[in-house]
Amino acid sequence: MNKPGRLYVGDYEARSVPVADTDPATPLPDTVEITPGTYNFVVAADGFGSTKVRRTVKAGEREVIVPLLLPNVASRSNGATATGDGVNADKLIDDTEATNWASVGSPVAGKGVRIDLAGDRRSWSLA
Repeated sequence: MNKPGRLYVGDYEARSVPVADTDPATPLPDTVEITPGTYNFVVAADGFGSTKVRRTVKAGEREVIVPLLLPNVASRSNGATATGDGVNADKLIDDTEATNWASVGSPVAGKGVRIDLAGDRRSWSLA
C-alpha cells in the first residue's frame, strides 16, 4: 500500500509547513530546491510516523533523500487504537508531532491511555 510522504525543513514537524510531498492531491511539488548548506529535515508519512535526516547540500548537487521509514505499529493508519482517560486519545496515534491528549477538568495524575498496537503483517511502501 502506498502512503503519501511529507518533507519539512527544520527540527520539528509540529507547527511547520511541508516544503514538498508525494501526494498528488496537494499543490506541493515532490521536489524542493534549496540553497547550499547543512540542513535538518523531517520526513513524515501516515502509518510511518516521522524520521529526522541531516544532509549537507552542495552547489549544483541533486540528491534524493531516501530515509528508512518503518511501519509504525502504534499508528491509527495501520490499525492501532487508543482508549482511556481524558480527551483526544486518538491524537496520540496519528503519526504527527501535534499530539493533543489532555485530562480536562481533573489532574493528569492517575490517568492513563491504552494503545492496542496494530498486529497484522502488511507490506507498506512510501509513495
